[in-house]
Amino acid sequence: MNDLKFAFRQLLKNPGFTAVAVLTLALGIGANTVVFSVARTVMFRPLGFEGEDRLMWIQRVNTQTGASENQLSWQDLEDIRAATQSFESVATDNSHDANWEVGDRIERVPTVHATTHLPDALGLRAALGRLFVPSDADAGAEPVVLISHELWQSRLGGSSDVLNQIVRLDKKARRIVGVLPPGFQFPIHRVPSAGSGNIVRAEQKPFWLPMSAPRGEDGTSRGARMFLGIARLKAGVTEATARAELVALGKRLAAEHPESNRNWSFTVLSFRDQIFGRTRQGVPLLGAAVAAVLLICCVNLANLLLARGVTRQRELAVRLALGAGRARLVRALMMESVLLSLLGGGAGIAFAHGALQIIRDLASSTVPFIREATVDGTAIAFTAGVSLFTALIFGLLPALRQSRAEAADALRTGTRAT
Repeated sequence: MNDLKFAFRQLLKNPGFTAVAVLTLALGIGANTVVFSVARTVMFRPLGFEGEDRLMWIQRVNTQTGASENQLSWQDLEDIRAATQSFESVATDNSHDANWEVGDRIERVPTVHATTHLPDALGLRAALGRLFVPSDADAGAEPVVLISHELWQSRLGGSSDVLNQIVRLDKKARRIVGVLPPGFQFPIHRVPSAGSGNIVRAEQKPFWLPMSAPRGEDGTSRGARMFLGIARLKAGVTEATARAELVALGKRLAAEHPESNRNWSFTVLSFRDQIFGRTRQGVPLLGAAVAAVLLICCVNLANLLLARGVTRQRELAVRLALGAGRARLVRALMMESVLLSLLGGGAGIAFAHGALQIIRDLASSTVPFIREATVDGTAIAFTAGVSLFTALIFGLLPALRQSRAEAADALRTGTRAT
């Protein structure tokens, strides 16, 4: 406790040094906290789907160039559903905006038009009511709609009476038959990105409508590729088995329909790889970069401590002359480093909080689930650990060096006195 009080007084006596050290540490530690929070979100966050390891993304792949595309035709999906044995369900969706009549006004709202297999493919369970059934997409079926949990709570009262209520979308009355799970985000909204194809982002859509088979040649033509392929593997089936089955199907379709399928086949990859693939590749590089920044901060602080030690030679010599051992001196000096690191870590948390807010605003349209990246308890614990480790890196060498140098000075001072 005495060492802590002494360290605190020393830092107060040197406000300029303390401010520079704390700001330097805040930058280095805060940057690592930001990357840690982002990495937890994009690399380790559960997607929220039941049995998500069986959730797959089907793509077209060019057999000549190896280039892949997300868009499939309706006929592609029908062929995959009918000719493969690996999948429990195959589904798709399209996103559209609709006019929602609310009293005497109209709101423009995003909606998902999904095949009735999609909730099952995603492993969803209704929070209230039911999900889609195949008959919902039949010609002449009653128009129904699923609503998001957030819409139910914020706009429709959060009561079970919401079931069977009527909402009007694009002038059509639809009966509410179910509420989607809380916090559910459907991450398959396609955003054009210059030079890099389509980016996938997570979004909450307030209304889900059942999708029927498209009408007319524009929708059913094999060349009309405008749908995503989402599938759930059967229990016990591996990704490699499904991929081999899709390759065989692709070869057959290329032979049967050369005008639309020549040089094209199919492949499959996990939902997580599709959603986070591009982002996950960049996170380790970003982590290495901020680790290098922190190391540079530590080197600079170590040099500052060594330079400051020159001005403290007399003070340390007196402490040695009064009987303070080398270990006690090192402990006192390290306590200053630990205190600096904890202050820097606290400032780093504030820095990380602000930086994450900016990142969420700028990257929410391109990085899935980035809005869930926060400085929570786990991030604070990580920051505390980094702070203590940082104190060891920049504080130990100067403390050891000063304790050796000052011991020699104390002996020389004693000899001259005699």
